[in-house]
Amino acid sequence: MKCVHCGGEFTADQLQENQGACPHCGQPQQMEADPQPEETKEPTSDPQEKPDKPETAAPRKRSSLPLIVGAVVIILALLCIVLSVSIHSASKGRLSKSKLVLKDVSIERAEA
Repeated sequence: MKCVHCGGEFTADQLQENQGACPHCGQPQQMEADPQPEETKEPTSDPQEKPDKPETAAPRKRSSLPLIVGAVVIILALLCIVLSVSIHSASKGRLSKSKLVLKDVSIERAEA
């Protein structure tokens, strides 16, 4: 064991002999409920305790290229729809004007 105050090393027996105080500096120490070192502890079957996971590499940063390409495709599709609607509505106006012109020409020919 190691003293949290002075860093001196001692055994659990020495700690008990000194009534929970560090044999080097005399500061009171926390008594561990389980004095076994971590390496010698037996694994527990507690389902809430998570097993130690090996360190994994940092997650890769996802590329934003597919997102950008998708956004560009959607914008282009919307532009095509807007252009086709505006061309269609503009051509209807021209058709109605041209029909009026044709009617005027045909009426003038019929009168002549």
